[in-house]
Amino acid sequence: MKLKNYFKYRNQLEIQPFQSSFNILKSVLYYFSFLGNLFLILFGFFFIKNVTDSIQPLFPYQTVIFGVFVAMFLTGYELFKRYALEQFVISVLKTKKITINTFLGLFVGLGLIAGSFYLSLNGAHRLIDKSTLIENKVDATVSSKTDSISLIYTKRIESFEKRRDNKQQALDKILAGSDSTGNYNYQQRRNIKTFETDINILNKEIATIEVERDAKISQVDSTLTTKLTSKAEKELDINKENDTAFIFMTFFLEFIILIGVGFHGYYIIGSYMEMKKLLLSKPQIETRYKLLNILYTNRKKGNIIPSLKDINTLIELNKFNIKPEEVKEFFEFIEATHIVLDDKINLEYKDALVEIEKLLIV
Repeated sequence: MKLKNYFKYRNQLEIQPFQSSFNILKSVLYYFSFLGNLFLILFGFFFIKNVTDSIQPLFPYQTVIFGVFVAMFLTGYELFKRYALEQFVISVLKTKKITINTFLGLFVGLGLIAGSFYLSLNGAHRLIDKSTLIENKVDATVSSKTDSISLIYTKRIESFEKRRDNKQQALDKILAGSDSTGNYNYQQRRNIKTFETDINILNKEIATIEVERDAKISQVDSTLTTKLTSKAEKELDINKENDTAFIFMTFFLEFIILIGVGFHGYYIIGSYMEMKKLLLSKPQIETRYKLLNILYTNRKKGNIIPSLKDINTLIELNKFNIKPEEVKEFFEFIEATHIVLDDKINLEYKDALVEIEKLLIV
């Protein structure tokens, strides 16, 4: 193995393996989990907005104001849920045991997840639910078909009713033409009998048409309803499948949020413990970090560095447990790394900090 490859793999396998191994995964899971929050906010918005829209108008632009409020509320809710879950994971990993605080954290976290699950699931259901639309479509189709049939028979009935009314008017005129004693002559009696017979025939004809109409409507209604109901049931089955799919989708969204936020908390603890272990194995790094902060306090690149005496005074004021030989070694370090050149600060603070961090891989 070539020497340059050795140092490459040593940095990868020995130096901060936790951070280097999981940094990309942590970022992907953490930021991907925001996508889950976004969808949950969207689904929850449809549910709560549907409720607020049913409120009687109270002031101008009520719909817009309620919409903005609902969006802000759900955004705050999801962000708080993320924070609570992350703090719970960190707390559990820190204590490594069940305490009252961790139990309360678990209770709060589960409550927030349950609330989010309820809002988003109901919102998704209202977003895709077509059961009412399907039922209305069936009713409208049946009603339209029966109305068209009824219209045809209505025209026939109106024709017979018109003839009947004309004969009734003629009959009424004859009945009004009796003599002073209330009697009718022969011709009048014949006409009365003829008109009454015709009127009865027309009434029977109308009744027959009405029976035929009702039977036809009943037959069409039954056949069409059966056909449409069968089709509607298929659409309702698809609707139920969509509901089931959204249940799993909502569960998956909650899961990726929990994984993303939980792993982020785990990464924080893991990185901290790894760095703590490195610092304990190389205590001079922490000492140099403290002395570097003293060096750069109220100073920047190009400023003259304080004297050894001033450094020791600042150490006493800050109550740092740093020995004089460590201070001397620090001065040798900053000169060797060109942090200081000719008693002047030669690097910006961030670049000087990089020189100290390099000690982690020495």
